Amino acid sequence: MKLSRKSDYALRALLHLAAAPRETLPVPVRELAEQNGIPRKFLEAIMRELREKGIVHSVAGKKGGYRLRRRADDITIGSILRFFDGHLESFEAEFDDKKASPDEPRMLVQRVLRDIGREVDDLMDNTTLHTLISGAPLRYEITNRETFLDGGGI
Repeated sequence: MKLSRKSDYALRALLHLAAAPRETLPVPVRELAEQNGIPRKFLEAIMRELREKGIVHSVAGKKGGYRLRRRADDITIGSILRFFDGHLESFEAEFDDKKASPDEPRMLVQRVLRDIGREVDDLMDNTTLHTLISGAPLRYEITNRETFLDGGGI
């Protein structure tokens, strides 16, 4: 999986806003761009989309800028990636052979890749901006762990 520049920049800006002390809000787009290595014009377009989606709020004027509209623990990484990139591309091999047996090695690999993709999707859908800025460890569990441990995996 590879992030688009748009998703990468949006997440950088949102993490900056989530970590900003309340007394420094709103954060000017110039500051967001400079401190996060994002081209300003591109960031302005991204922030406009985030505002239209209801994720950020903009304040006009000399002391204007952006702040989160929703709480940092209500905004997931998965929701931002889907907003900008559509469906999350998972680790999935493509096979056109509909007659292949589920026990064939290539189909076993397909199953494992599909399971990994689901786990990645779940992790992104359960990881919020707050989780990332708090430094809390990301927790995930392999759902069919016992299958792999007893040799029943691929």
